[in-house]
Amino acid sequence: MLAKSVLLLLMLLLVPSCAHVGAPVLLWKSSSGRGDLALPDLQRASSTEEVSQFYQFLNAMESETLVIFLMSELNVEDFSGYPDALSQLQSEFESSEHVFAPSMPSVEMERLTSFHIINVSASAPSAIRLGDDITKTLLLVNLKDRSAADRREALLQVDDTIEHVLEQVRRLTDNYVAMLTGRFTSMGEDIESRPSRSLKASTPDKTPDKPTTPHHLFLNLGCILLYTSDSPVIHFMSMKAATSQHPLLLPLGAPSSNTSSCNGTDVNSAIIVWQHVNSSSVDLAGVTLNLTFRANLTRPGGTDVSFWTLSEVTLSYAGNVDDKAISKAVVVLDFDDVYAPRHFSYHCTSRMWAAEPSANATDSDAPVLTAIQLPGFQVQAFLAKGAKARFGRAWDCTTFFTIPILSGLFVTLLMLLILIISVKMLMSVPTMDRFDDPHGPLLMAHLPLASE
Repeated sequence: MLAKSVLLLLMLLLVPSCAHVGAPVLLWKSSSGRGDLALPDLQRASSTEEVSQFYQFLNAMESETLVIFLMSELNVEDFSGYPDALSQLQSEFESSEHVFAPSMPSVEMERLTSFHIINVSASAPSAIRLGDDITKTLLLVNLKDRSAADRREALLQVDDTIEHVLEQVRRLTDNYVAMLTGRFTSMGEDIESRPSRSLKASTPDKTPDKPTTPHHLFLNLGCILLYTSDSPVIHFMSMKAATSQHPLLLPLGAPSSNTSSCNGTDVNSAIIVWQHVNSSSVDLAGVTLNLTFRANLTRPGGTDVSFWTLSEVTLSYAGNVDDKAISKAVVVLDFDDVYAPRHFSYHCTSRMWAAEPSANATDSDAPVLTAIQLPGFQVQAFLAKGAKARFGRAWDCTTFFTIPILSGLFVTLLMLLILIISVKMLMSVPTMDRFDDPHGPLLMAHLPLASE
């Protein structure tokens, strides 16, 4: 139990510094194996020296059989995160001599020159046979571990395979050394280059039979990127009955048309058009959202943008709202506080932008557009030509000093004030300035009595 705890602690301490180099290597020998099982000091050598010393160590081992269990991926977190999944391996460690190398490159079989390599099927351990007596035998067991999503089950299968393979090996020889390692580690720089990861992240080649419903709106207009996490909603309100609301969802599918103007140094604009949208009480045609972005330049006449603002947003439409015909309406929306520094995007999770008060309908009795809601709204303008369609860091609409932050600061200051006053009161407590002299007369304090 103590050996297991020390090994686990060693693994945890070495994760931050070594996990990015390669997979861990665990070695243990049979109880009757010959020779000492001691790796060289791999922590003080360079990467090339580490690998060279490692293979020298393996080739010089006195054991006649080396069993290598090779997983697709293995990292130190497998031992610390699933300690109960490798129970057989832990029992092997507790009953035999073992060593641990926290991070080594994938094993290169061609460098194990003193061994005769035999590939072993993990599903048929009973077919294991050793080589001749002249050379040492290397039994290579390729473990078919699953992806990280089923990591615990994969480790349980690995543990079971190790037990059955070693059981057969012990029938053939009592002098062997076993090793568990992986081709890759799921921690570190090798993640991005692994083919299995890229396959999981790729888009299937098969075209779906039915068109998929989009879950967001994303428009790449060259110099402008625009995104909403859900359907934009425009709100109408009846002029006669303020409680009569008429929300209308703009479809998430690509709008009928969208254009942009990116030629200006300090002005970018975008026009997004929905040809026809309707609901139970609203039927509109030619819904056009026009956005104008202006840049604040670092110096007059220059081209470097300091920050940009969404200076003007208009929404025009025509159709019927609550059985009232509207021939043409142009509404100016209040987006004055939408701005961000250069290379930043503006983001606001949930907000409604109100329409500026104006006569935005031709018929005074017709419901008027009061606001537009853009869920998960994010926008960025003045992108460089040929730049990737990727938002910069978000400049959020949430103010820095929110109510919880202010409440926390107030409580902190109050407690700090109490602490300062308490310390000051303790420091002001006077000490005695006169003490009894054991060789002199006693100090006498005359206390007047109540009768006096």
